[in-house]
Amino acid sequence: MWRLRTPPAPAVSLPEAPGEALETTETPDLARALSDAALALQNEHDPMGILGVMAAQMQRVVPVTEMTIYIANYDTQRFVPVLATGPDRDAFLAESFSLDSGITGWAFARGTPENVTDTWTHPRARQVPGTSVVQESLLLAPLIAGERKLGIINCYRLGVGRFSDDELKAASLFAHIAAAAWHNAQLYAELREAAVTDPLTGLYNNRWLRDAGERDLASVARDHTSLALLLLDIDHFKTVNDSSGHAAGDLVLQRVATRLRGSVRTEDAVVRYGGEEFVVLLRRCGAAEAVTIAEALRTAVRQVALPADCPLEQLTVSIGIAAYPEDGTDLDQLLGAADRAMYTSKHTGRDRVTRALEASAPSAIVSFPAGRDRFPRRSRGTALSSQEAVPIAPPPP
Repeated sequence: MWRLRTPPAPAVSLPEAPGEALETTETPDLARALSDAALALQNEHDPMGILGVMAAQMQRVVPVTEMTIYIANYDTQRFVPVLATGPDRDAFLAESFSLDSGITGWAFARGTPENVTDTWTHPRARQVPGTSVVQESLLLAPLIAGERKLGIINCYRLGVGRFSDDELKAASLFAHIAAAAWHNAQLYAELREAAVTDPLTGLYNNRWLRDAGERDLASVARDHTSLALLLLDIDHFKTVNDSSGHAAGDLVLQRVATRLRGSVRTEDAVVRYGGEEFVVLLRRCGAAEAVTIAEALRTAVRQVALPADCPLEQLTVSIGIAAYPEDGTDLDQLLGAADRAMYTSKHTGRDRVTRALEASAPSAIVSFPAGRDRFPRRSRGTALSSQEAVPIAPPPP
């Protein structure tokens, strides 16, 4: 088989298969092995985790010297190695190759299990870069669920003619079971992802925030680390909808989502909280660092393109910051503190960042741009602005 050299694909952790050649070709109790394989595969719901189960159970059905499992990536039209066992494991994982290349591409196109008695005599065979030159037998089992070709399992034994017809049939039965389980795991993962994803922006939704936020807070409390939360609201978003239509408004929301997602750290999470509001969950982040990130997000949103007929000169956001544990010890407290801080940003001129006060603060310091009236409603917080700070009393209960 021929594989063009590409960066290594992520591998599934699995104990190494024995490197020595297996002298026996006896098929184990097939019915029992297939039954156990089906049960083990049904109990695994993670699409990547199921690959390790697949490889372990395949060894029980048809013991082999080496094994590789490839995913068919139809976007790139290439096989991507996701699991390998045996002495040439690293070489196999380092190479991807086109869907029509080599013996693997030939068997995948046919869509049927194939028993190649001697790989060197096959007209499509080519040496895998980085592997030893040996005589070996190859059994190929395409993974097909319905009409969907998902990938293929390649099984190797040292020597010529080492796989029997019975083992080919056993591998074929196993491949049907494995492909169905793998496909079901993929569908299950897609459903779970859809349940916690906003369909318009592709960001996490409020349901995800509730689950992940409480988990993160429990972890922060246990490990004595930090966490901050940003609440962003697009300024004058109604103007966009009224002037350009809701379709244009949806496009603006998608552009904002893209900007936010591209402007945070990899460990952070961006959530569409509702309407034109977004929440950014900042893990391992204190209040001071959260201010820096919030300012970067505020600047990024200003670069979002608006519809040509929109009267707004620039898109802006008002941002409130709450940090654990200064501003709250549970998700609702943090959201409430960030919400009050965000409204302070709104009332003090918009397009700015405001950090929430500690819960014990008896009063608030709010900065106002020159020439603007004060807005005491929902204005607890410390506005981060270069304008003169004016003390005000907290709003009435």
